Amino acid sequence: MLNVDVESEQKMVAYFYIDETYIETENRKHVAVDAIFPKNPMEAALEMVKVKAELGFAPLDEVKLNTSGLKIDSKIKLTDGVLNILVDCIAFISIVEGEDKQKAAEASAMQVFDYCVQNNIEAFVLYFDKDLVPRTRDFEKFARARFAERSTCIGIHHLNSSGDQLIQCCDVFLGLYRLSMEVEFGSRIITRKIYRQEHEVEEEWNLSDYVVLSMRGQLWGEQKRVKVYEEPEYEDTFLPYHCSLNLGFRIDSNISQETRQLLEDKLATVYMGCLS
Repeated sequence: MLNVDVESEQKMVAYFYIDETYIETENRKHVAVDAIFPKNPMEAALEMVKVKAELGFAPLDEVKLNTSGLKIDSKIKLTDGVLNILVDCIAFISIVEGEDKQKAAEASAMQVFDYCVQNNIEAFVLYFDKDLVPRTRDFEKFARARFAERSTCIGIHHLNSSGDQLIQCCDVFLGLYRLSMEVEFGSRIITRKIYRQEHEVEEEWNLSDYVVLSMRGQLWGEQKRVKVYEEPEYEDTFLPYHCSLNLGFRIDSNISQETRQLLEDKLATVYMGCLS
């Protein structure tokens, strides 16, 4: 988990890399936007280059989960490489009903702005994947109006993912969460074999569990002691969870409460105790 020393970071500039995809939930189209805030963007970019090199790709090759010809073992290496990079990042997911990418970009920007305000980060820069923001001048007007106090947007850039390592990292991260949603909705079955060294056994996990546990604590959230049993004999049993709903995991949609609860329980909440 990335621990930000608020006292020492008050005058830092935070750099956010942002990408988007479309998803469908309850037959409703949505735009899902992810953002990552790397602790050290340069190191994260170099790590992404290393991940790609291990798969046989050059630094300026664009690599995604759905890159043509990428075999399953390479997808696993790409997944694990990106998840390892994200250990030194704070991550954000924003899901907005409809197909309005402008609205979704604004929602994501407000999400990272809220994070900066809460953590006393005085200034931030937004790096959007090219074409995520259809009307760039309108977005600049939005930024001037909404980010004038407490934390200031000092840069807005629109990058081609084929030429930027961290936008590609975002793309893989968002692809993993999209697949995880599909797994939880029951529309996909994707599993990973995991070797548990402490028990010397190999287990099969679904992709959603693997991604969320690998990312535990990286989505912006707060630690809570959550009551996990309703039976009277367990009334004093509270366990540590990292809860990201309405912080690093936001939903602006008319989906049912049942689906919203599923997303909260499976993707926005993660157990932080010992996994052994």
